[in-house]
Amino acid sequence: MAMITADPKDVAAGRVLRVHAREPRKVKRLRRELSPGRQASAVISVLDLAQRQQGWLPRVAMNEVARILDMAPIRVYEIATFYTMFQLKPKGKYLLQVCTTTPCWLRGSDAIMKACQHAADGETFSVQEVECLGAA
Repeated sequence: MAMITADPKDVAAGRVLRVHAREPRKVKRLRRELSPGRQASAVISVLDLAQRQQGWLPRVAMNEVARILDMAPIRVYEIATFYTMFQLKPKGKYLLQVCTTTPCWLRGSDAIMKACQHAADGETFSVQEVECLGAA
């Protein structure tokens, strides 16, 4: 199983994101709390709401977030693809995140990654390469 990355063909063209009834209130509250011209500061929070609704972030959801926050879609894509907390493809019920940076690789993360990839079926388990989660 490959890493979870953006795919421009993830959703049929023309599909519209349906927002749950309570979510527009959250978005309005987030926008109200920000100074005029600073609505983009809410992008992570609104992306999180969209991901909780969908289970992942299809392109139409990112486009809707851009529309809601009056941002260029590319700015939303940049944020969604930068943070590993956002899933750009459907994932299994359990997401296995494995650090493969040098310190973890020296401790055997490559073997762990191979085992996780072997177990990943996309429905029950998905695997994702991440930066170190144990660094503290």
